[in-house]
Amino acid sequence: MFAQRFAEQRVSGQKKGSRLVRQELMQRGVDKREIDEAIKGIDEDAERSAALALALKRWPSVKGKSERERQMKLMNILLRRGFPGAAAREAVRKASEAAADAEEWDAPEEPYEEDGLD
Repeated sequence: MFAQRFAEQRVSGQKKGSRLVRQELMQRGVDKREIDEAIKGIDEDAERSAALALALKRWPSVKGKSERERQMKLMNILLRRGFPGAAAREAVRKASEAAADAEEWDAPEEPYEEDGLD
């Protein structure tokens, strides 16, 4: 079935969410019942993975005055790509945490101070 293959390819290959895929299928004139079946057939785990992959890729380039502002901008990117709110929130949280963990590992160590014991 065209719609099912199309939906799976868009989610896994192009990192698009089910809402945007639905819109693209409608623009191609696919029957509403066929669209509904294709969207139901999208694996939720695959959609969450796609959202996370996109969030991790985009996080370094998202600018903002605060962590919260960066998170909101990234959330908007994911929502525009058609991801459901829950998947987008989870992806933003994980991308933000991963970046914080990476910064922690990359932070220079504090200089070693002599303890005065000789």
